[in-house]
Amino acid sequence: MKRTILMLISTLAAVALVVPGAQAELITDLSASASSYYVVSGNIERQNPIHVVNGDGMASSAHNNDQASPASGSMWHSDKFDIVGSAFYIDFKQDYLLDATTTLKIWNYNHAESLLMSRGAQAVEFSYAADDGGAVISASGGTTTVPSVSWTSISAQIFQDDGTLVSVLTQADGSASYTAADRVDFGTSVTARYIQIAISSNHGDSNFVGLSEVQAFYVIPEPSTIVLGGLGLVCLTLLRPRRQRRT
Repeated sequence: MKRTILMLISTLAAVALVVPGAQAELITDLSASASSYYVVSGNIERQNPIHVVNGDGMASSAHNNDQASPASGSMWHSDKFDIVGSAFYIDFKQDYLLDATTTLKIWNYNHAESLLMSRGAQAVEFSYAADDGGAVISASGGTTTVPSVSWTSISAQIFQDDGTLVSVLTQADGSASYTAADRVDFGTSVTARYIQIAISSNHGDSNFVGLSEVQAFYVIPEPSTIVLGGLGLVCLTLLRPRRQRRT
């Protein structure tokens, strides 16, 4: 009977470890930079990379299509002709474990004018770097700072809002309530403070490339799951056959 109970608890713990009770948490207080950003006369920070990670232009899970709302700006795009080889950088400000439970949501560059939607990033690659004790990356006054670190490529899969696996970022829909963000899942478990999104093409614009919003989520196991998993390990230890003592 005792052995049956222990086996039952171990089975429940194994299920909890495979399908953990967990909730995706938004990583907040991010910083951002880019290889460049376009300086607008009279509103120098309208295209600043920080707009992509601070929620500007967001209402719940939707992003607007108005680059001037809020007045400080709500999206980022590169300096003129900085498309191929352009890069966007995210700073978590501390190390996080990037693995299969870590997700980026990317709203591509969105605009009420359909021709300008083609500025959205298309072909991208992802890299990471761990905390090197450096300063927080930033962009201000038309000048950008990026971490002086060694970048390592990380495998990633891109899914459209409906779950379709795609090879490039999806073009925005131009609506004033743009909700169909792409989801980026990482398949490798690594420790990272910085993420680099290297851009090699956009959706056709000959001048700029840009993004509207990037959000990062990670999963925190529920306390009950951690306790159950620990209990299961204890039970498995008790169930392990013991050696007979020699007499």
